[in-house]
Amino acid sequence: MIKKTTSTCGICASHSCRTETGGAVCTTATKLRILIAAPLSDCHSVSPKLLETHLVEQGYQVKNLGACCSVDEIAEGAVAFNPDVIFLCAQNGHALMDLRDLPAAFARYKITAPPVYIGGNVTVGSEKDTTATHVAFAELGIEILESFEDAMRVLSEFTEAKNPSTPENATSATTTH
Repeated sequence: MIKKTTSTCGICASHSCRTETGGAVCTTATKLRILIAAPLSDCHSVSPKLLETHLVEQGYQVKNLGACCSVDEIAEGAVAFNPDVIFLCAQNGHALMDLRDLPAAFARYKITAPPVYIGGNVTVGSEKDTTATHVAFAELGIEILESFEDAMRVLSEFTEAKNPSTPENATSATTTH
């Protein structure tokens, strides 16, 4: 008797992913390149390092520029590493001011920026206008992610878009007795 089963990768959510080591490393995800940085005035290095560690463990190719990165360092990193996605980690709340010249830096280096996302504490003050903050970052070409889970969702969607499942890979046949 043949039993059809559907297997979904827990990392990239693809039905066509071939996992290694009992599903611990997603071979589809290994094709994505991710650049991580913290903006210029942000000296916090733990969240970028934790993100890097998690993504590397999941099979992503990651370059972590670290803390206190200028927009030129981010653009230079994008030129050198050619990432599919840029993740910016903010903790001190001054990211908008630090990143206001990021589009100009990408233009100076003559590159088209990949999708850029930011997470963490992106503004200062106890009263925050989230709509205005989202708009201000969007004007710079940066999307705010509200949680780590949002970041993983974005990567899952990006991976699926880059490596779409094919119908013949959506199911596998398993023999049972």
